[in-house]
Amino acid sequence: MADSSPQFIDTAMKSAVQSTMEVSAASMKSIEKMAHLHLKIARDVAQHGAESAKALTMSKNPQDLAKVQAAWLNFSLESMTALGSALCGIGIETAKAWSKVSEAQMSDLGERVHNAIEQFSKYAPAGSESGVALARSAWNVAGQAYQTATKATRQAIAVAEQNVESAGKAGLNLVKSA
Repeated sequence: MADSSPQFIDTAMKSAVQSTMEVSAASMKSIEKMAHLHLKIARDVAQHGAESAKALTMSKNPQDLAKVQAAWLNFSLESMTALGSALCGIGIETAKAWSKVSEAQMSDLGERVHNAIEQFSKYAPAGSESGVALARSAWNVAGQAYQTATKATRQAIAVAEQNVESAGKAGLNLVKSA
């Protein structure tokens, strides 16, 4: 069988390293996006805080103070809504990248198992045809179950994306109308 050869081991190791690098790259990209997002928020908060402090010092009556307070509250709600939406988006993007790597690994595994079953069937002793047929059938059922789970996962990610987008828009609309 070719699966015990040095070439197989070399290919498997290269595949594992490649998968690890892809997952690491996706994770680092997400971390970088989160860092940029947090820096942007810190900058915006500092800028808005300075503007609010200036407005407070220029306030001449309680109505002016109430306006400054309402503006700060509005800014805070908009920032929190935008942050939540952005973080969910980053999470969904990372999940998609990890899913892509996982699907590639499962596809490779599926091909290897299929090839192993076929290789075994060529050299199987007489009378083992039903066992080989059972192995093929079991592997096909497992493959179909995996495909169903993968499809469900993709649909769940798509629904999550739509929900995050809708919730973000609704939250911003609510803040703007307040």
